[in-house]
Amino acid sequence: MARRILFRGEAGDGVIEVLQEASGVRTLHFGTGSKQTALHPETPHRLILPYTRALTAALLFNPEPRRILLIGLGGGALAHFFRHHFPEAVIDAVERCPRVVAVAREFFALPEEDPGLRIHLAEAQTFLETDIARGPSWDLVLADAYDAQGPADATLDRGFYRALGARLETNGVLAANLWSGRRNRVKRTLRGLEASYGRPVYVLRPRGKANMAALAKREGMPEPGSEELRQRAKVLEARVGLDYPGYLEGLRPASGRPARGLG
Repeated sequence: MARRILFRGEAGDGVIEVLQEASGVRTLHFGTGSKQTALHPETPHRLILPYTRALTAALLFNPEPRRILLIGLGGGALAHFFRHHFPEAVIDAVERCPRVVAVAREFFALPEEDPGLRIHLAEAQTFLETDIARGPSWDLVLADAYDAQGPADATLDRGFYRALGARLETNGVLAANLWSGRRNRVKRTLRGLEASYGRPVYVLRPRGKANMAALAKREGMPEPGSEELRQRAKVLEARVGLDYPGYLEGLRPASGRPARGLG
């Protein structure tokens, strides 16, 4: 069976396409050839795209999350991953486009009802101003809000990152997917993260890919070479089946200079 189009439609400011590969893998596109989501409906918890796997490197610094915030839903690959491997965690997923949610449910096996997954239709900045966002803090925040041009403009703003940082638990971790055809957009985002969270902010680049995951904590990240982190990486690898020892080895500081973190 050759690749075929399962869905194509307009969604606000762009086009949504769902394609199915001969292997059965389904991919989500926002008007370009870039894949926003790739998963097999029979095993939706298996992360296929390297950048989604890299974002879960945040678990190295908080391996037992109880509350998780996803900024950007896409086809729901990360939601599936965390619901499968961390079933006790409660996930808040923020998505601005109702059609994206509908597509995720129809084509990417996202459940209609799941008490551990709460989907909020809102712009990310607007959501952070709501009562639920001012409630209990999150252990992990994964920011993956994109359009065809790269990161959504709101997620490049330093105020956005500071608002997220204010809702992180003491040991909470932010992981942001950074990609853009314009390098200055990525540099601007990294500067905003360093200014808001303190250095070091770590970046992890999947081999051969343009995306990178940026990882940050409220007071800057710890050194990745400790024996504790190496052992944790092995435990996570056995539990989840991803190369966390390799992710730990691949972490690099976005900048070499120290800076203060969030107060």
